[in-house]
Amino acid sequence: MPYPRTVPGMFLTGGTLFLLALRVRPRRAGGALAVTLLTGVACTVFTARPHTYDLDRAAPALIAVVVVASSLRGLRKARRETDAQAELTAEERALRTLLEERNRIARELHDVVAHHMSVISIQAQVAPHLVDDPSDELRENLAGIRENAVTALTELRRVLGVLRQDDASADGLRHAPQPTLDQLDALLGRVRTAGLTVTAGTTGRSRPLPPGVGLTAFRIVQEALSNVLRHAPGAEVQVEIAYRSSAVGVRVTNTAPAGPPAPATASGAGHGLLGMRERAVMLGGDLADGPTPGGGYEVAAILPLEGPS
Repeated sequence: MPYPRTVPGMFLTGGTLFLLALRVRPRRAGGALAVTLLTGVACTVFTARPHTYDLDRAAPALIAVVVVASSLRGLRKARRETDAQAELTAEERALRTLLEERNRIARELHDVVAHHMSVISIQAQVAPHLVDDPSDELRENLAGIRENAVTALTELRRVLGVLRQDDASADGLRHAPQPTLDQLDALLGRVRTAGLTVTAGTTGRSRPLPPGVGLTAFRIVQEALSNVLRHAPGAEVQVEIAYRSSAVGVRVTNTAPAGPPAPATASGAGHGLLGMRERAVMLGGDLADGPTPGGGYEVAAILPLEGPS
């Protein structure tokens, strides 16, 4: 549509550029605007007909139309990207929450169920030696208990491996009362009945601990004792709890095993120490473990009474 243009012609050109700028990138809309204006210049130069609307009046209006349409397109695109990013963030947050929950379930399964199954297995193994001339039936039943306990442990560790693959409790577990160091004597009593020689000592003034700190200290002692039962049969264990002004220290040390350790299962290797370290780190604390001179092993943790800032 050559210049000069009528009022309907100007609206038609402006509307076309407006719709085009809403659908294509600003560079292309700018190109279309340039072609339109150059066409107008050519028509103005090569036609001598008088017209109502000159190029110097039409150009600002067409430029404004393209700028406004491009701005609207940019706003609409930015809004879509913001909505998509918000949706992605929500999905990532849900996934992270799921993984954290799975890790928590895995840690609780290992610390609670695996510990008790280990104790059952050791007790079933030791029980025939506590009875004079045990009957074959008793031996067979105890062997069955031990076999079932070992099988359950193996299956549990396989499940734990699956849960930890993606690197995350039921409401009942979450709200269930959690043990603290107040239940330490009961824990030591259970492992003693399993044949472990355990002595315990406390330094500093014993006092109530924050729930998370008390639970973590209890779980570390529990897991360390389970490891001794599994890997250092016949060893003597020393459990030390140190109450300090700003932290509580936990140390579990065992001597060299009196007999050959139980064969390790690859599927469960490392979960216990990993869980202990994760618990300590979550509280802003630290955990160290390693062999001691003489063939023993030591697990030591420092747990601050105040969480990480």
